[in-house]
Amino acid sequence: MKILVLLLTMAAAAVVAGQNAIDIISTINVDEVLASDRLTKNYFDCFMDKKPCTREGTEIKVRIGPYVEKLCSENCSGANAKFVKVYRYLQKNKEAILKELIEKYDPNNEFFNKCGEQLMKE
Repeated sequence: MKILVLLLTMAAAAVVAGQNAIDIISTINVDEVLASDRLTKNYFDCFMDKKPCTREGTEIKVRIGPYVEKLCSENCSGANAKFVKVYRYLQKNKEAILKELIEKYDPNNEFFNKCGEQLMKE
């Protein structure tokens, strides 16, 4: 359920301990991460438990689930611009990565069924 976020998250940046999920997402330089195949792959591998995570990756990973749940509870209106940007980028350019993230973090398609189409329209 965590995404994509990153999901959702495939982002890197300084993460201050104790921040909530939305604050963490807002500190990430999404453009820098998405522009680098190496960074995108490293964060994807971290989120998928394929490789060890950096400190930042771990901080993001443990918050992805609660962030996605928050979005779903708000009928997607809480999706910030960075989350939407990452989702759209993955949908358009890295569909296999998005599919794996959804399978792992949203196995019942609760988020995707509720918010997927809306995120593509915004």
